Amino acid sequence: MNQDNRPASYPLRLEPETRSKLEAIAKANGRSLNAEIVIRLEETLLKDDEFEQSGQVLSAEQVRQIALEVVREELTKASKGSGV
Repeated sequence: MNQDNRPASYPLRLEPETRSKLEAIAKANGRSLNAEIVIRLEETLLKDDEFEQSGQVLSAEQVRQIALEVVREELTKASKGSGV
């Protein structure tokens, strides 16, 4: 494989609790941890584009609250899928 076509790697430091949560969600979704992180980042960028196009401006706290809600929803789905 030509390495020029591969995405650039980026070391990422995560808090252990965040990593555990993401790993559980990735497993429930049948994805690798990397795939889950990439998909979530892409979704966030798409949402940002939608907000920019709509003319809405969100505060950092609003973005934080939305992100927390998404994580809660995914954790709920993951726990239901694992029978916990």
